[in-house]
Amino acid sequence: MNPAKVISEVKRRLIAMADRPPYVFKDTPPALAEAYQRRMTTFAGFSEREVRDAEERYAVQFPELFRTYLLEMGRACGDLFRGSDLAGIEDFSAFRNDALHLMQAADPILVVPEKAIVFLFHQGYTFTYFIGAGGADSPIFQYVEQEPAPQEIASGFGEFLDAELRLAEEAHRQQIAKGGYYLTVHPGGGVSEEYPALSSRPSRPGSAR
Repeated sequence: MNPAKVISEVKRRLIAMADRPPYVFKDTPPALAEAYQRRMTTFAGFSEREVRDAEERYAVQFPELFRTYLLEMGRACGDLFRGSDLAGIEDFSAFRNDALHLMQAADPILVVPEKAIVFLFHQGYTFTYFIGAGGADSPIFQYVEQEPAPQEIASGFGEFLDAELRLAEEAHRQQIAKGGYYLTVHPGGGVSEEYPALSSRPSRPGSAR
């Protein structure tokens, strides 16, 4: 496994979806439309020093693939993990505490494993983690509220990323097949959607008006 190639492929797939959006902007100023689309393909990482300092602070060693992800996409990962809360380096302690509270609300004997890096929360009822023990990659575990114990859901972060992208790509295809939607980006923040759009509007998907 080449970590750099894996992360490069993740970026390529995200860009491919962004280049063929399933929406048409409606009642959205051009500047807001451009900013919305730019965010979907903006990738930025932490510095090597920041990553190394985090390993020392948390007494862990990030697997090489996750380390490369942090260096390339840890600060901004485009539209990856849309709809979930994703931890940055400074958030790992808080995410771990939230994970512990979620587990112990179900069963006080449950604990977050030593050296676990909780990197993602979804809708407040499930979280995802790996063990920061170095190596090329590490199995990914998930805990769902009220479950008796975490479950392994992927053999590594690479498999987890691929599964996430496959779900996004399938949803993307289905949205286009169903006619897409109008997307309004509001000046005060937030967006609204209106279905369908592409089948009933001659404008190119993603064009602003």
